[in-house]
Amino acid sequence: MTKQMTSRERVATALNHQEPDRVPLDIGAGQSTGLVVEAYENLQAYTGITGASGWLSKTFRVARLDDATLARLGSDVRPLQLRQPRNWQPPASEANTFIDEFGIKWQQAPLPGGGYYWEQLTFPLAEATLADLDKYPWPDPHDPGRYAGLAEEAADLYHNTPYAILGDCGFKNHWEPLFMLCGM
Repeated sequence: MTKQMTSRERVATALNHQEPDRVPLDIGAGQSTGLVVEAYENLQAYTGITGASGWLSKTFRVARLDDATLARLGSDVRPLQLRQPRNWQPPASEANTFIDEFGIKWQQAPLPGGGYYWEQLTFPLAEATLADLDKYPWPDPHDPGRYAGLAEEAADLYHNTPYAILGDCGFKNHWEPLFMLCGM
């Protein structure tokens, strides 16, 4: 019989193509495994857990789950996410819209029965030339706000918790921002 593993051991064992004590779970550590805001609020109301949260992704409306909820759900993974840039502020926009740091405009699109999703309205580089790429106001990957406190949080998660850590740069892959800028 396999001994009970810590979450980190369980994930590492599975990633090494070996059999862990149980299937590892990632619920809420990344944008693909997270909950939209309404689902998270409903879950909190059902469980009575009232921990504070934030956003894993405003664009995709994915909530950052609190530790008590992650523990209750049995998630073996905790998020480690880049921060918001310090040297960029969202430009003013109309009600129910926002412009992200890539210059993409998003608008609330209602869903039947309530709720909404953010629908992309603009593709800023859809008609761009090579010269346009040199002039485009790209997000600053070196903005110190992105990394403020990140090393300390990573060390804390690694040394003081039994969980696997998922680093999240904010996109599912490097192609995602490209098709959002250019269109499909």
